[in-house]
Amino acid sequence: MELLKRFVVGLGAGAAIVGLAMFALSVAPQSGAESAAQLPLSPPSPPVVSNPPSLVPSASLPPATPMPGADTLPAVGPSPVFLPPPPTLTPSTLSKTQAEPLPPGLAATLPFPTMPDVKPAKAEIAKQPLGRSAVRFAGPAGMKVSWLVGETFHDRDLTAPAAFNFVQGEVYRLRLTGLPKYPKAKFYPTMEVCAPSARVQSFLGHNAIPISFTDAELATAAEGRLVVKAVYLPSAPGAESATTTEEVSSLRPGATGDPASVASDRGSLLAVIRLGNVDLENPHSPPLHAPPSTQLPGHAAVGQIAPVIP
Repeated sequence: MELLKRFVVGLGAGAAIVGLAMFALSVAPQSGAESAAQLPLSPPSPPVVSNPPSLVPSASLPPATPMPGADTLPAVGPSPVFLPPPPTLTPSTLSKTQAEPLPPGLAATLPFPTMPDVKPAKAEIAKQPLGRSAVRFAGPAGMKVSWLVGETFHDRDLTAPAAFNFVQGEVYRLRLTGLPKYPKAKFYPTMEVCAPSARVQSFLGHNAIPISFTDAELATAAEGRLVVKAVYLPSAPGAESATTTEEVSSLRPGATGDPASVASDRGSLLAVIRLGNVDLENPHSPPLHAPPSTQLPGHAAVGQIAPVIP
């Protein structure tokens, strides 16, 4: 009888435990797979805001002030910076200097940086003298040579054969007098001293450029025909430089083309001579470089025929 009572009590306790377990399973949360299956397929729509707040700070708002007690808080990362909103600029708040343009003469007096006066590099190089080349007037012997300095010819004539160092890249107006076959004649040729190339630098450092005038050239110029001749250093095949100069003249038989161009094709150009019958010291006329309104007392104006005084 006692065993039967214990069996009944144990059976009731087991039933109670089974009931509590069933109740716990019924109220437990669902698993992740079941929850995911019950989620909606599309994300929820964001809330509609009828009047979104402006991101631009308003000028009417008071400037931001630091939070009370912020200096006592522990420093975590960089300190916050509180900047007041920029004020709204109106024409009434602008100063007179900002609202009105500067006077015309005031800009030059203000200490503002200005662009420097930059000149082209080629122009600066052209102004710098390249050096000098020695020119030797070889003949005819006894010929006197001078050149124009400013507006007059200098009075220290060279007597051929003689040499002088002329500036490279310049054109000189010469005067030839005392010629053996033309003792009373004067010729005024131009002499262009060419800027040397790197190839002829060594030659010009040891040799002079020979210049001479033949009787045929002087007679042709006296007739009113222009004589052009060029002195050059020929390009020697298989050598860096030749040792003697050569000359191309417009009087050579069968000459065609400009002698300076022909000489440049054959080598390095050193000097170019142009000879004619112009008279730069005509006593009955103003000089060639005189302005159009210039007249000589007692003579005709420029453009008119001056009388020949015997």
